Amino acid sequence: MTKKKFHVLKCGNDYLRFKHLGGGLITLTNSPFEAYQFDTQDDANMANQAIFTNISDYEFSDPAIKLENVFVVEVIVEENKL
Repeated sequence: MTKKKFHVLKCGNDYLRFKHLGGGLITLTNSPFEAYQFDTQDDANMANQAIFTNISDYEFSDPAIKLENVFVVEVIVEENKL
């Protein structure tokens, strides 16, 4: 059974889901599989910084989404569950 590892941005008990990295609406989802997924932790960290550096490009669905509340988590799942 192969395992896939990816990183997502977590905010509280939820994960960030957004349409595309160039801007747009950011919402929260309780499923890491619905969140925007990154191959490496560095990619996720850079995306996190990009979002909050260019915050005027984004519309947040929830005022709780702030940089200090968002952190990167690693998710490992067996391929047959995807």
